[in-house]
Amino acid sequence: MADLVDSMLDLMRRLPPTRTEENVSSLISICPDYADDLLGSVDQPLQLKTDRATGREYLACDYNRDGESYRSPWSNEYDPPLEDGTVSTPKLRKLEISANEAFDTYRTMKAASRVVSLRKTMTPSASTKSSEPWGSIHFFEGAERGGQTPYMHHYVTMKKSSNDKEQKKKAGNAMWKPLWEAA
Repeated sequence: MADLVDSMLDLMRRLPPTRTEENVSSLISICPDYADDLLGSVDQPLQLKTDRATGREYLACDYNRDGESYRSPWSNEYDPPLEDGTVSTPKLRKLEISANEAFDTYRTMKAASRVVSLRKTMTPSASTKSSEPWGSIHFFEGAERGGQTPYMHHYVTMKKSSNDKEQKKKAGNAMWKPLWEAA
């Protein structure tokens, strides 16, 4: 049934990018057995969720998704609740807590200089040279291997396209387009 997934992805390329969430949701309701394949292949706008236990916000993305639930890095609980969700080993969880504290401290210290380690959206102002908004998102991924925990830093910087017809044509009517992507 790879043809069905390919057809759904082909359809997504032809639908308006401003309605990605709605279109993905509709396709999942038609073919729920292929939800993981579709969600893993289609980039969607990130959502902020609030951890029910701590009240802190976190990003809901592929890195903390299990089915239709998202794991909070603050409490290690899934929303909506998931009994058999994937969780880190105790050693890796301890490292995750330490990393979250370090990144939160870094974010707090660097906020004044407009550098944020996890997520930042800039809007144009008189003091910036660019007249278009941009944003960046950073993810740190780690896996315990033989007593060590190597990690990878993934990030993407996005710039909002202007309403200019030529610019829209070049961007394929995309609302946001990557400026730089690295892993």
